[in-house]
Amino acid sequence: MRRVLFPAPGAAALALALGFAMSTARAEESPVAPSPLALASRSLAARGPVALSVAAEPSALHWAFETGLPLGMSRRDAAGRTQRVVGPWRLDAFVNASHDREDAANGSGLGYSLRLERATERSAHWLGLSRGGARAAGEPEARLRLAAGRVQALGRVQAEISWISSSVLFRNDPRWPRLRTFQYFTPGDTGLPGTYHDSTIAEPGDHSTTWSTAQGALRWQLGRLAVASVGGLSLGDGVRSRRWAQGSVEWQLSRRVLLLASLGERPAPSLAFNTDAHPRTMLGVQVAPWSRHGWAMSGSLRPRATAWRTQVLKSDRLVVRVHCRDVSSAEIAGDFTDWKPVPLLRLHAGWWYETLRVPPGVHRVQLRLDGGAWQAPPGLPRADDGPGGPSGTLVVVASAD
Repeated sequence: MRRVLFPAPGAAALALALGFAMSTARAEESPVAPSPLALASRSLAARGPVALSVAAEPSALHWAFETGLPLGMSRRDAAGRTQRVVGPWRLDAFVNASHDREDAANGSGLGYSLRLERATERSAHWLGLSRGGARAAGEPEARLRLAAGRVQALGRVQAEISWISSSVLFRNDPRWPRLRTFQYFTPGDTGLPGTYHDSTIAEPGDHSTTWSTAQGALRWQLGRLAVASVGGLSLGDGVRSRRWAQGSVEWQLSRRVLLLASLGERPAPSLAFNTDAHPRTMLGVQVAPWSRHGWAMSGSLRPRATAWRTQVLKSDRLVVRVHCRDVSSAEIAGDFTDWKPVPLLRLHAGWWYETLRVPPGVHRVQLRLDGGAWQAPPGLPRADDGPGGPSGTLVVVASAD
């Protein structure tokens, strides 16, 4: 697998300095305290039960799958009902791999990881265990990796430091030869006994050792945009020290889709515990099909209604359609429902709908998104406030049929 290294000794320091400069430029603008789920080591699974990341360059493909769950316990309330109490701990599982064109059809390069995290409002700690993973040509086989890290929120900036210790195995490496001794027999001349000889040869052998990777990262976020830089140093027996660095940009396209790009390189140990990390300069996408509130960019996606449509049917029936962005639930209420909330059904392409019985005339109606405050539907004239807040004026004309 091809590697792209930063030759300059100060590349990692430069990447971190640039990231810090960009972050401090906005650190004083209305800092928002991130939620524990958003801080948990940039856990993509904190967005939902499963998540997938895919990134590509002209000659390789990197993908990562993550699933996770918050850890907690159950207790009974005063009425005797069982309630689940979610604590600050969560457990995530990863599968990731990088493939060149030559090995895209086989399962080489697969890595498996577990990460236990504890997140508070301003910081998070995590421990990780990993096996396998992608490796460049000439690199040893990773038998086991142990890692620990800490994340700290500083306004809009998230700073992370981590240490990864890898147990690796060099196979058939001439630098660590093994000696093999054998005997052979040479027959003597006629009437003379033969002779036994001992011989020793050196063969390439296997060698187990430990590699260490220390890294630091800074991440700055403003709305849907996030910029990050990471750099580190890898040390190991049998290899020279490596300095590496990478910068990345993320854009939250929707609640479920995140677009990203990276420039630079990261070694395999740095990829093992982050599904949003990529080994080389790449373009990619992350998908969390069932995202929930509380993940890193959730605050940048405000539920919003953009259009309101109605269609009058026979028997005083009215089809209500609402187009929304970044919404997971929608409800309406009006004088025709006795101001009781009626959930709308998801249609497609951001549209939500429901068929209601609404007699002809002038009515008041309210809209609520994701359980928030009641509001007047878009495009309707403002009316007097309803029981829950602002309302709109809805005029229904009798069907001509």
